[in-house]
Amino acid sequence: MEKIFDLEKRLVRFAARAITFSNSIPNNFAGNHLKGQLIRASCNPCLQYGEASGAESRKDFIHKTGVGIKELKEARNCLLILTEINYGHKFQREELLSECIELIKIFGKMINNSRSQL
Repeated sequence: MEKIFDLEKRLVRFAARAITFSNSIPNNFAGNHLKGQLIRASCNPCLQYGEASGAESRKDFIHKTGVGIKELKEARNCLLILTEINYGHKFQREELLSECIELIKIFGKMINNSRSQL
């Protein structure tokens, strides 16, 4: 997978790939539940990043970015559950999990840098 250095584009791609991946998850009670959680948790960081880009203060930026990292961690855990029960296309799931972990690190670094500038 080609790395994108524009964070907004990377978040959009992550959300889109999670939506596409969700089509490989079985349509049963557990699959539908996890599919919905994954889609929400994967799309939200992109939306939060958009809000954080227009933050009114450094504290507001930290808060909005913090919500984004919480959602990324939720997406990561959802992907870990899907891995444990072997739901969805394995290669796509592994790529999403890897990207999610990288995004968590990026968001964490942004938050730490912003906090140090308060």
